[in-house]
Amino acid sequence: MNNQDKNSRRKFIKASGAIAGVTIIPSKSVWGACNASGVSGGSQALEEVCRVSAEDDPSRNVSSTGFSAAQFNTVFTSMNKNSTPIPDAKARGIIGGMFTKTTWLDEDHSVTSPVHYDFPIFRYDGAFKITNIVGWNGSLMSTELKSDLKKLEGAKNANVSKVSESTLKAQFDASKFWHMGELFAVRSKLEDLADVDLVYVSGVGADGKANTSSINVLDELKNGSGVALNVAALYLNLKAGFCYGIPAGYNERTYCEHLLSVVLENVTDAGFASDLTAKIAGLFGNPLSIKASALLKVN
Repeated sequence: MNNQDKNSRRKFIKASGAIAGVTIIPSKSVWGACNASGVSGGSQALEEVCRVSAEDDPSRNVSSTGFSAAQFNTVFTSMNKNSTPIPDAKARGIIGGMFTKTTWLDEDHSVTSPVHYDFPIFRYDGAFKITNIVGWNGSLMSTELKSDLKKLEGAKNANVSKVSESTLKAQFDASKFWHMGELFAVRSKLEDLADVDLVYVSGVGADGKANTSSINVLDELKNGSGVALNVAALYLNLKAGFCYGIPAGYNERTYCEHLLSVVLENVTDAGFASDLTAKIAGLFGNPLSIKASALLKVN
């Protein structure tokens, strides 16, 4: 997060704190939200815009079907520690739990994002667990499938790197098995959706107009903490379609910008602000997978 002048921030909090006991529900449009759009031009007093309402509370509005900040962090950062770092078993398991598919994504003509066939191959076993079947260089793992896979035309010394793609794919149920190119495709799409700056109100200038700062959603999910990290997870869950329930008058971005502005810089209701991180962190208790092909068609 970008730092702002401390005097500006103190002035902002002092102005809002003067009427902290008043609760104002945000307007049913972007106007009235505590973000750069809602307070632009000085037409509406910051202390009347940037405050807490029960209508903003994500625990009252947002479904519990999303994924946690920790799970997104694992998807984006958890790698095998070898000469060719690739997403590890934890990351593969979470991807398997996030998405469903009925065919190989590189063969799904409804998919508009590029998907390239690549080793390793793993099986999703449910509950965010996986079994590695074929290693990054085509070597066969010690599984119940190894004996049959060794018999395929082109296999040699427990390695299937010379087996044709079509022959190898025919051995697997595409709804349960993933190749690494599919994982990279959905992870890349999530990264694209998360590469967004959320702009929040960080103070007030001498002219009475809002100053702003920003966070990058993807950066927060990789390296962040606290409320910014959890609002970033909320944004990506809403944007990717893992959860729903944006309050009326907002979209994914303006809702999350409003939450950031109110909580980070203008705490008018300690009961709301102090536990927002915990509320979002504990919100997603019933994660539901979505179709991988649907994500790869999102603009």
